[in-house]
This record gives sequence, structure tokens and C-alpha cells, in this order.
Amino acid sequence: MWVNFKLMTAVSVGQFKIVVDSAASLYSLIGSAKLNGLDPEAYLRHVITLIADHPVSCVEELLPWNVANALQLAQPRAA
Repeated sequence: MWVNFKLMTAVSVGQFKIVVDSAASLYSLIGSAKLNGLDPEAYLRHVITLIADHPVSCVEELLPWNVANALQLAQPRAA
């Protein structure tokens, strides 16, 4: 599906290109969260709550592989 978004980006124009780029970025973040063993919804909730007060120069701290340990420790383990 990621390839489909990238192909659409190549042929899109104007504001539609911005929407497609945003959708591709969001899908990429969700896929990265899954690859890092995170619940995508929990990851996005975590990032959305922090991003407003987070410095732009440190945005890489919010990437899935950088918050994986914090989120996994915060979630209770099933018995």
C-alpha cells in the first residue's frame, strides 16, 4: 500500500499532493510503529499528546523506535 501512495504522489498536483504526502507519511509512521511492536493507536496518541510542546529540533525523539521502550513499559502485559 505504501507504494500506491508514493505512485499517487508522483502524478498528483496542487493541494491534492499535500494530502497524499500527508497520508503517505501517516501510513509510514503506522507501519514503523507496527514494526517496532507498538500498537499504532497508542503510539499516535502518545505523539499527539507530546508534539505541541516538543521542540522541533528534537522531533526524532518521537519516532517509533525511540519511544518503543517507554510505550511498552507503560502498557500492562497480558498474563
